[in-house]
Amino acid sequence: MNWNEKVQFYLSAILTLTAITLLVTTFNGLFVPSPFMGFILTILSLGLYTVHVLQKQTNKFKEVLLVALSLLFPVLIISSLIYKVWVWEAFFTKHGITQLTLSSFIVLAAYLCMAYVRAKVSYKRVKGNQKHNTKWRLNKKKVKEIEDSEQIYLKLGTVYENPDK
Repeated sequence: MNWNEKVQFYLSAILTLTAITLLVTTFNGLFVPSPFMGFILTILSLGLYTVHVLQKQTNKFKEVLLVALSLLFPVLIISSLIYKVWVWEAFFTKHGITQLTLSSFIVLAAYLCMAYVRAKVSYKRVKGNQKHNTKWRLNKKKVKEIEDSEQIYLKLGTVYENPDK
């Protein structure tokens, strides 16, 4: 593991612990972070995901973790925004609507993360099951016709001319 992957590992571990801590404290009403904090954490997780994709890393667990983090931090932003602007205490308390929003959007984020994984798996499966291109293969009769013709033809990267004609 080179230094770049170590830094990404530590940053993703810190972001994961931060996400879990903030989601639990927000759900329990102990601490509701500002939407700006959620925005900064979203940008960090999206940046890590972008680096992961651009470097063409193959760690699937890390990719799914970064997608999940990129989906959970906007959930935190939405729930903290609703906590800040909620004024209808007669229907739901601020804490109650925050819990409702947080739980419903976490379910939505989990669904989107599973949909992402399923899309990646099905894309790979379809790509792997595609029929091979057999149009370049020639039967013996066609090869004989090409060799007997006066045209120049390529074979294994070498140019051949028929010197007899």
